[in-house]
Amino acid sequence: KLTIGMPSYYDYSGVIFTLKCLLDKLEKEWPNYSNEVEILIVDNTSGKQYRETTEREVKSFGKPNVRYLVYTAERGPAEVKNRVVQNAIGEFTLCLDCHVILKDGVLAKLREFLNGISEQESLDFYTGPLQSNSGALHTHFEPVWRNQMWGVWSSDNSILSSKTPVKVWGQGCGLFLVRTVDWLGFNKHFKHFGAEEGYIHEKYRSFGRQVKCIPWLVWWHRFYNPDAK
Repeated sequence: KLTIGMPSYYDYSGVIFTLKCLLDKLEKEWPNYSNEVEILIVDNTSGKQYRETTEREVKSFGKPNVRYLVYTAERGPAEVKNRVVQNAIGEFTLCLDCHVILKDGVLAKLREFLNGISEQESLDFYTGPLQSNSGALHTHFEPVWRNQMWGVWSSDNSILSSKTPVKVWGQGCGLFLVRTVDWLGFNKHFKHFGAEEGYIHEKYRSFGRQVKCIPWLVWWHRFYNPDAK
């Protein structure tokens, strides 16, 4: 039913801690998850020894529904996220950075949401509120250029109180949910960080689809990684 896919780049700690958190939450929130959910890690790390250490630790969990793939032909988050969705076997893909933690209860609600989604709604691009370290929830991006990035985080209480997904302009791509076979994809020429955000939202709209924030799909993101090369 679902692939939870993580792109990674020189982030052993992020991969291992996020994987452990996901497995613990699936045990509690998703009955029979081993038959319905896979976790896919696509590692963009160029250093072979670093990758081998990460892969060895991933495999030490002994979970057959956890896959580890290496992709180093190109470097940059956009193409690695493309590879996550392209290699997913789930009907839907929840792509999240390997240093993202989901709020308790999110996976249980996601299971229910996916079981009830319509064919038309499954074509849309979904995201959720980002929780800051202070606990504030950022529901969406405003289309503003700042610091070489298209999009500034903003909060809307009407989105947070909604019972259903709400249309937004965009959101950070540290987490998003799409139907796997209908993924429109990031431009293959994107390099480095930031180009994918804003672009993918406009691309979905250009195909007559919608970008929506799911109010309960709350995620926390670690922004700094001293291991990154």
